Amino acid sequence: MTQYPEAILARELELCYVNIALITDYDAGLEGRADVQPVSAGEVERFFVENNYRVRDLILTGREPSRRARLLVWGRLARRVRQRLSDQ
Repeated sequence: MTQYPEAILARELELCYVNIALITDYDAGLEGRADVQPVSAGEVERFFVENNYRVRDLILTGREPSRRARLLVWGRLARRVRQRLSDQ
């Protein structure tokens, strides 16, 4: 699933918006491949239980990153994109 519609609507309303997700179904779209084992409902539940504290801590202590931190992340991303484009 994506957060596309929600992000667009939040932007139009000038609301701060963040998506927090735990990826649990690593075999999605890979059904039938011999090298990928299916994920069981039990494994999904175990993953949620084991990682609940991380989501809780993020929500309770999360802060907006500083402008400097955002610029550093975007700068690194831009360098990677330029490098990949030049490698093609």
